[in-house]
Amino acid sequence: MIVLAWILLIGAPILLGLGVMTIIDWRSERRFIGFADCFVCGFLGCIGITQIAHCLGLFGKVSLKMTGKIWLVLLVSFTLLMAVVGLSRIWKNKFQNKEILQRSVVEKGLPIIVLGMFFLQSLYVFCRNPITIPGDIIPETVQSFLAQDGIYQVMPLTGDQSELGMPLRYTILCLPTLYAVIADIFKADARLVIYHLVPVVVLGASYLTYFRLGESLFGKSRLKECYIFLLAVGILFLFSDQAVFLDGYGALHAGYMGTSIRNLVLVPYVISAMLDRKYWKAILCILAEACIAWTFYGFGVCIVITMGMLFLDILEHKVPWIGKMLQIFSDKEEQA
Repeated sequence: MIVLAWILLIGAPILLGLGVMTIIDWRSERRFIGFADCFVCGFLGCIGITQIAHCLGLFGKVSLKMTGKIWLVLLVSFTLLMAVVGLSRIWKNKFQNKEILQRSVVEKGLPIIVLGMFFLQSLYVFCRNPITIPGDIIPETVQSFLAQDGIYQVMPLTGDQSELGMPLRYTILCLPTLYAVIADIFKADARLVIYHLVPVVVLGASYLTYFRLGESLFGKSRLKECYIFLLAVGILFLFSDQAVFLDGYGALHAGYMGTSIRNLVLVPYVISAMLDRKYWKAILCILAEACIAWTFYGFGVCIVITMGMLFLDILEHKVPWIGKMLQIFSDKEEQA
C-alpha cells in the first residue's frame, strides 16, 4: 500500500499539472511544457482539491472515511481528465522536441550531480528519526482525526470536547486532513506519512521550483547556470538546518509543515511567476498559501511578494530612470 501511496503522491501532480499547463497555454506557440512547471502546478492543484474535500468534511460534519473517499474521487477524476488533455498534446508534438532534448543532454554532468544530491537528501529525510518541533501539533491533530473518524471533533492535545472549538484560522487549513486521509486510505502509519513520505515529495517539489526559478533568472537556454544555481540551493539546504526558521531545516526536518511548503515551494515559484509575468501562477500560489499556512485573512507572504514585484514592474514602465537601469542590467545578463 505504501507503493500505491508513492505512485499517487508523485504521479497525480505530474498528470494534473500537465493538463493544467496544456489548457492555459492552449493558444501559445510553445510546443514543450517543462516538467518542473507540470509538477509544481499539479502540486498546487492537489492542494486545491484537498481544500475542497477538507471544507466538505469540516463544515458538513462528514466522517474522515467519507472525506477520504470524496478526496480520492476528486483527485482521480481531475487527474484522469487532465491526463487525457495533456497527453493528447504530447502525442501531437512528440516529434517536435528533439532540439530541446539534445540541448539538455549537453550539460549531462551537472544534472547527475544534482540528482545525486537530491537522492542522498531524500534518503536522509526518509530514514531519519522524527524531530519534535516546538509549537507543532500536526501529528497530534492527525492522530485525533484518525481516532475520532472526524475533523476537529476534539482538541488535538487534550482529546477533550470543546464548546468553542479551535479558531477558524487553524481549522480551515487542509494539511492535517490530507495526512489523515492518506494514512486511512493506504492503511499506513500516520507518523510514516507525516515525517517520511510527504517531506520527500515536498523536497522534490522544492528542487523543481528552484530549477524553474533558475530558468526565469538565467533563461531556459542557459541550462548550465540553472543547474549550478540548483546545486547551490542543495548545498544551502545541507548547511542551513541548524535553526527552525531556516529553509534547510524545513527541507530536511519539517517538510510536512505548511510554513515549510510555503518557503520551499510557493515563495520561489511566485518569484519565478512574477519574473515571467505569469500572473495566474502567482494567484495559484496565493490561494495555496491560504490553504496550508496561517495568513492574515488570506494576506500572506506570497501576496506581499506579488504586490512588491508588481509595484516594481509598474515603476519600470512609469519611472524612466528605473526602467533604464533595469534594461541595462538585463542587457548585461544577455551578453554574459
